Parts: sequence; structure tokens; C-alpha cells
Amino acid sequence: QAEGNTTLVGQRRNFGEQTALATGHEVTYLHRHVTEDTLDWLWGLALAAAASVPAWSLSKFVGSGRPSLRCLESILYSAEDQRSSAMSDEDEQGHNTLRTMTVSPFDEQSALSWHHDGATICTMAVALCTAGEDFEGGEFQVRDGHREQEVVHTIAGARRGDVVAWRGWDLHRVRPVRRGLRRVLVAEWWLGPCCSEADQRPEDLEDVVLRVLQIGGANAQLQVILSRLLVEQGELARAEESCRAALQLDPLLVEAHHGLGSILAQRGALPEAERSFRRTLELDPRLPKAHYNLGRCLRALGNLRGAEQSLRAALHLDPSAPELRRELALTLSALTDSLKRDAAAARLNAGLSSPGAPQARASPMLPGSGPSVRQPGMPPGRPPGMP
Repeated sequence: QAEGNTTLVGQRRNFGEQTALATGHEVTYLHRHVTEDTLDWLWGLALAAAASVPAWSLSKFVGSGRPSLRCLESILYSAEDQRSSAMSDEDEQGHNTLRTMTVSPFDEQSALSWHHDGATICTMAVALCTAGEDFEGGEFQVRDGHREQEVVHTIAGARRGDVVAWRGWDLHRVRPVRRGLRRVLVAEWWLGPCCSEADQRPEDLEDVVLRVLQIGGANAQLQVILSRLLVEQGELARAEESCRAALQLDPLLVEAHHGLGSILAQRGALPEAERSFRRTLELDPRLPKAHYNLGRCLRALGNLRGAEQSLRAALHLDPSAPELRRELALTLSALTDSLKRDAAAARLNAGLSSPGAPQARASPMLPGSGPSVRQPGMPPGRPPGMP
């Protein structure tokens, strides 16, 4: 901060559906100020946390070594910074315990909604304060399993020094803080390059995702992440294959259905894209981007009324997104023009069919305007008597 590097200090961000609001939490990137001894200590904590889950083996990714540090973040969550409703009384039952519950098909929105960390093999969070003393709320949740048998693990009551670790591609979130300040130190470990002094956090790379899939085995969420990278590279056919592979593994994965719809739309397969977007909304009707993309798809198909309905639904869920307003304005303009043309055509038809309306008469043929007769030796398509 003393150096004036504002890109690494106090960045406000969110992981929710309110796309234009940089709310949720504040992060300062610390990878410029960490020593090798500190990294060894942090990786030891990650290994200890992962060892509590027998099926999770970090050693298969890196052996006895230490993976690259993708980022190191000091994160601050505050009550006034999170624009979401508080958790219900039912959610607070069993406070300070590890809770497991069934996931509803769609959940309430939050500025810190469900998200993943890409191909990060391990994300860890070290609590820097104590729940119930320094803050209230702020429970950490991670999804486990396919949507057909999915549960949400909720960790509440973390004390200063506690460590939580999870696979980066698992969906997770932090619930709104209701009082005080929640501080954590978060480190991400991965098989890609180390973070640089100028980079907040390296983006996912195709070769890294493929390596994680090769070592860790098939995973639907990683296939979706791979498909997004392939779309950015313009490899739509491979991206479609990745989305379909994800759906083979998890037929109810919302991100895979939505990603497939976007790819099909780019490839010009609009009816198929429409079906994918509608399936996405069957699984999660509160996803603004799915309503938005369905609206764009319907407008391209000529269904302006349907497009208007979808875009209004998207804007209702995310009123802060300016692109939704622009798309809706374009659709309404096209709909107005269409209605004007229909009205003009209706008036014309009504006038022609009314009694006493002038009847069309056959016009006398002008010389050379009659049926073209091709004469021997004449080039095709040239009327008789014309040079």
C-alpha cells in the first residue's frame, strides 16, 4: 500500500449474481510478502487438513513436493458489505457444529454466492478471528457430490487458528456476516505457474486442467472449466465435447447445461441452444444469465415476445446489470417495429377485402416484357430483341 500499488490492496469483489455490484468482501493479495518458510508452514497445514478426509490424497498430485502458490489473500468480510438477507432461524440450529443437509434445487441469492476456484488442487482458509466473539454469521459451506445426491457441509463456529481445506473445483461460499468482521488468510495451491508480483491470481490454463483430470480422474465440474477455456480459444467443437462429457458424469449440473447452450448458440444451433437454456432454468430458475441467454436466443429465432419475457425475468433477478437493460431495449424496439408492420399489413388486407375496394387489373404487356422465348443461338437469360 505504501508503494501505491492499489491493484493488490483492498479489492472489493463478489461471487454472486449481482454482476454490477462489487460487494461481498475485500481482499488484499499477500504473495509479494511471503517467505519460503511461511509457504512450507502453510502447505503443512493444508496436508494436515486434507489428511482428515481419507479419500482425498494431495500426494498423488505433487508427490512429496510442494505445489505452486496460486495466490495468498487476506480477506475481510463485514456485515455492512453484504447485501443479502440474514440466514433463517432454521439455519442457525446446530450453531458451532459441522452440519450436513440436503441441497434445494435453487438457493437464495447472496453477494457471495456459490463459486469454485478452478483447477486449484487445494484451497485452504486459516481463521484469523473467532466466530461468536469477533463476528456472527459468516458460515462456510461446500457442496459435495452430484446434484442427484448432493449435500452441503456447513462449518460454523471456527476459532482463530482453525484451518479448512477443500478441492478448488468444489462449489463453495461464505454466508453473510451479520455482525462484526470476519478475517481469514486464504492460500490456493495448484499445478500451474507461481503467482507473479504483478498478477493478482493466474487464470486457469488448458494444460493444467487436463493434467488435474489425468491425475485426479473424471470430474464434471473440471470438464465445464475446460470447456470455458476452449471457448475462449475458439475451439467450439472440443468445448461442446467437454460439456457433454460433464453431463454424462452429472446430468443435473447446471453449469454444464448452460455452457452447452452458449456453445450451441455460437455454433448457430439455436433450437438446440434454446432447449439447453430451458433445461438450465428447470434446474435453477433463479439464474439471471440463463434467462438472459435464453432471451437472446429467442430474439434470434424471431420469438420477440418470448425474448421480452426472458429478459424481464433476468432483469428482475439482477437489476444492476446494464447489459440486460440494453438487450431488453433492443428487443422492445424490434417488437415495436414488428407490431407496426403487422398493423400496416392488417390495414392493407382489410382495405383490399372490403366491398367497393378497387380491384387489381391486368396491366398491358410492354414490348419485350412477355414470356421469354429462347431462340436458337441466343445466350440463356437474354430476352428476345434485347442487345
